[in-house]
Amino acid sequence: MHDKTSPRRSWLLLLVALSMVAAACAGDGEPAVDETAAEAELPDVGTETAAEPTADDTDATPDDEATGDPAPAGEGGTILFGDEQEPTILNSFLIDGNSLVTTKVTTNVLPHAYVIQPDFSLAPSVIEGEAEITEDPFSVTYTIREEAVWNDGTPVSADDFVFTWETLTNPDYAEQITSTDGYDLITDAEVVDEKTVTFNYSEPYAPWRLLFTDIMPAHVLEGQDFLTVWNDGIVDPESGEGISGGPYVFDEWTKGQQLRLVANTEYWDGDVAVGEIVMRYVGDTTTLSQQFRGGEINMFDPQPQIELVDTLEAL
Repeated sequence: MHDKTSPRRSWLLLLVALSMVAAACAGDGEPAVDETAAEAELPDVGTETAAEPTADDTDATPDDEATGDPAPAGEGGTILFGDEQEPTILNSFLIDGNSLVTTKVTTNVLPHAYVIQPDFSLAPSVIEGEAEITEDPFSVTYTIREEAVWNDGTPVSADDFVFTWETLTNPDYAEQITSTDGYDLITDAEVVDEKTVTFNYSEPYAPWRLLFTDIMPAHVLEGQDFLTVWNDGIVDPESGEGISGGPYVFDEWTKGQQLRLVANTEYWDGDVAVGEIVMRYVGDTTTLSQQFRGGEINMFDPQPQIELVDTLEAL
C-alpha cells in the first residue's frame, strides 16, 4: 500500500495561505480571515493591477500565445504563482499525481468535507456543520450543504461521496491508487437522501475528518477510465469543459510553461475575489526570485533555502 497522506495533508496547510489570498471567499460557515495578514504576503504589485510578464529570451517565461488574455475577473484580477515543479498528471489520487504541486490545483477545484485552518483546526466546508458520529459501531454521517453545486449546476450529493469511496477502493485501480487508508475501513454506505450519507466502519478511525478531502463528481466520472480521465485536465470528459465544486475551474495547461485556473462563477460559498490563478512553472529558484522582485509573479513556492530568507526580506 502506498501512503499519500503526508504530502497531501502537508500541502493543505500551505494551501490555506494561498486560498485565503487568492480566493478570499465569504462563506457564512467559514472562520474569519485576517485580510491584513493575507495581503502582507504579496509584493507591492498587488493582485488587481498585476500585468502579464513581458517575454524574455529564456524558456522559463511563457510566450504571448501560451499566456493568452486574462480571464474576466470580478474584483480581483490575476495572481501569478511561480513554482519550481510541474504536475505529471492532474489526478492527485493516482501515484503519478501524488505531489504537492498537483494538489495545489485539485484543492482549489474539488470540494472538501473539511479544510485545515491556519490554527491547524479542521472546519466543515461542503458539509453543513460537524458530521455526526456514532461510536459503537463507528459511523460518520455527512449532511451536505443545500446550496453546494458543481459548476454545471448539478448538486454536490451523497452519490459523490459514495462514488469517491467506491473509486478509491475499487480493486481494478488498486495498483495505481496512492492510499486507501481509512477508506478501506468503511464497510458500507447508506444514502439517506440526496444530501445525506452515512458511512459505517469496521472499527473506529481517529483521523476520519481527513477523509473526503477531495470529492469527485459522480455524474461526469461514472463509466470513465479513472486511470486516464483526469491526467491532463479536471474536466467533464464528454464536453471537455472544466468541472468544479470549488472556487476555481480548470481552464488550460500549457505543459512546460503554465496552468490556469479561473474563478468559478457558480461557486456556492460566496464570491471569489480573484479572477484567475496562473501557475508558472520555472525550475530555477534564482529566476523565480528575479521574477518576484520584478513583479512578474505575485507569489512563489521555492524549496526551503536559508539564504533565500534574506533575499526576500530585502524586497
